[in-house]
Amino acid sequence: MDTKDYFTLFGVTSALVISVINIYYTIKNRSNAIREHLFKEQIGLSYKLFREFSTLNKETDALVNNIKQNKFQEQLELINNFIYENEFILPNEIQTMAKNALAKGSNYYMDILSTDEAKYYQTYREYYQSYFDLIKYTRSFFGIDKLSDENRNLHQRSKLLSLQEDLKNSLEIVQKVTSILH
Repeated sequence: MDTKDYFTLFGVTSALVISVINIYYTIKNRSNAIREHLFKEQIGLSYKLFREFSTLNKETDALVNNIKQNKFQEQLELINNFIYENEFILPNEIQTMAKNALAKGSNYYMDILSTDEAKYYQTYREYYQSYFDLIKYTRSFFGIDKLSDENRNLHQRSKLLSLQEDLKNSLEIVQKVTSILH
């Protein structure tokens, strides 16, 4: 083999290695984009789910005062259908916890119809406890508190950098003034 053959072999091998690395990063970046899109969709659906739960909570609180003109059952059904329609994208844990909250809400409705005041206050507390557990889990799942802290730190860091810059400029002015005076 001549020297030119070695250079050709080295060039072809290098091109092959670079191509394989390029394919690896292309596939990796494609999955990152899909993951980010899925995460965005999950957050959007969770927002809509909690908006519907908010309406259910209003109906839950109003249920004590007026059972006949309440849309509690309709709202339970609406949320249940929402979960069913979006179960392919909602995280399993959030689905399970939401269904648990709905079951406790349904128990509350049955207990309020029975007019056993002690019992329906207990199931009322159970419903809200499962709802708050769902909120805590969802915030943890999406890292909302962590992201909020990071945003707060970024804002504070930019304030600190601005303050440092102002202090640096003030020091330069003081040095110029003292040099002029001396």
